[in-house]
Order: sequence, then C-alpha cells, then structure tokens
Amino acid sequence: MPLVSVIVPTYNRCGLLKEAVESVLGQTFKDFELIVVDDGSSDKTGTVIKKYEGKIRYYFKENGGVAAARNLGVKMAAGKLIAWLDDDDFFFPEKIAKQVRFFQKNPWAGLVYTGHMTVDSTSYQTKRSYLVPPHYKDCKSNRDALIKQCFFANSTVMMKKECFHRSGPFDESLRHTVDYDMWLKTAAYYRFGCVPEILAGYRWHGKQISTRRDNRILPVLRKKARDLYDKHPCGEVE
Repeated sequence: MPLVSVIVPTYNRCGLLKEAVESVLGQTFKDFELIVVDDGSSDKTGTVIKKYEGKIRYYFKENGGVAAARNLGVKMAAGKLIAWLDDDDFFFPEKIAKQVRFFQKNPWAGLVYTGHMTVDSTSYQTKRSYLVPPHYKDCKSNRDALIKQCFFANSTVMMKKECFHRSGPFDESLRHTVDYDMWLKTAAYYRFGCVPEILAGYRWHGKQISTRRDNRILPVLRKKARDLYDKHPCGEVE
C-alpha cells in the first residue's frame, strides 16, 4: 500500500495535464500512487493518459464538477496521505518528500501546505512567488488567519485521509471555492502545518475556476465555519 495518494482531477486540459503528471512521476519520494480523475473530458485527455498506462490509475466519469472528481479520487485512494494537484499546476521534485517528513516529525498536523510560485502558461516566466508563513503556533491563530483568506494554493496541500472521515467530503453543490470550503471545515478538527518553501507551481492562463469565483459565497462559508468552530473549540483539536 502506498503512503501517499496524489489526486489530479482533470477536465479538458490535455495540453497541460502531461506536465502535471510528469512532475509527480519525477518526485524523489517514490512511495506514492498517482490517481487521475477525468471529469468527462471531450478533448484528447484519454490519448495523453495512454502513455502512462501502468504508471498511474485513471478513472473516467461523467462531468459533475471538480468536487465530485476529488471525492471519487479520495474514495479510490489507498494512501494514508492525500496530495492534491490541479491539472494545470506542477510539483517541484522534493515536494512530496518534504511534506511526508513534516508529517513524520509533527504527528499533530492534519494538513500541511507549502509556498508556491505563479508561472505564465505561455512564456513560462515566473510572475510571482508566494512564500507562506510558517505554520501558526496554535489552533486559534490558524483559524483566524484562514477565516480572513485562503493563504495557500490547492496544489500545495497534503492532508491525512482520515480528515475526510471527520470533515466530510468536498461539497458537490459548490461550483467554485470548493477547496477553501474544505480547508475551513478541516480546521475545525485539525491543526495545519507548513513547509515554508516554494514547492509547487501555479500556471496562470486566465481560465482557472478561481477567476470565475462568485465572492458572494465567501461570507456564507465563513459563517458556516465559525459555527463549526463554536461547536468544536480549539481544545478539542488534535
């Protein structure tokens, strides 16, 4: 059984998917499985994936949104740790190894994030680097920071699979802000940790789901999180 399951939900991104997959297969840490969940692509995704037959696990499903694709990935995952990678992003070679090392040294952590850089998808030039702060020293400061904003990128996250038994699945009724909702829920039960290095790349091409985000949902998600935190005070968090 692999220690880590890397889950890549994809939809009509065959041009970028190859680089995402290659960045996982090129990791220095080898005790992982790579799961690609195709959310009903109509492009050449299936052709791209054929090259990696035997190296990855591939699931095709009818289009149902990124939350449904991620939930299927979790259901199929064999690893105790789940790493997320968007189909237009990529990992640096040491990413998985450094996050696994953090979990081993800090068993209190339920979720570990890293820094990332934004890269132009056409010129491949770095637009900006985001060095996130070290993990917050206590549960309350972590929650307070997260309520204000999502301060790390989805593709930097590795989390314990057990988190989903307590936080529940990704909310499939949401079309946007799916990841932020999950991190807010997870913070009700677990503390977060950080590897303060740039270990993932975020490709900017203007077609990301986040660019179409409806910010009217943010106050709703934050209120839901505050209510959850009231029910689960920080003293209960592992």
